Amino acid sequence: MDHHSIGLRAANPATNEGLVCGQYLDEVAEGFFRLLLGNRFAEIIAQAYPQSNHSYSFENVIFAECDERIVGMALGFTAEQHQNFSAQPLKEAAGIRVLRMTIVNILCAPMLRPQNMEAIGNAFRN
Repeated sequence: MDHHSIGLRAANPATNEGLVCGQYLDEVAEGFFRLLLGNRFAEIIAQAYPQSNHSYSFENVIFAECDERIVGMALGFTAEQHQNFSAQPLKEAAGIRVLRMTIVNILCAPMLRPQNMEAIGNAFRN
C-alpha cells in the first residue's frame, strides 16, 4: 500500500493557483461565483488573486498538496482584516461584469445581513 502524505503550504501569486482558488471558491459556494461573475468566474478571480488587500488575495490562501498536486484549499482572514479589504481588485478584474456583480449583490443582500444569517443557521439547527 502506497503512503501519500498531504502537506500544507502558503499560496503563491501565480495565475494557475488563482484558477484553482476560483474553482474551489465556486464549489464551496455552490455556484455563487459563477452566478456573480459569469462563466469566466475562475479567470476573473485568478486575475485579482495576485493582488494584496482583498478577500480573494493569495495572501489569505493555504493549499493542501499530495504528490505535488493541489487537493484542497483554505481561505481565511479576521473580521478586522475584512473591514479594511478593498473590492477594487475584483471589480477591475470583472470589467463589464461589475454590473452583474452589483445586481447579484443587491438581490442577495437581504439574505447576507448578519441577523438573517443567524436565522438561516437556526433554521438548519432545528
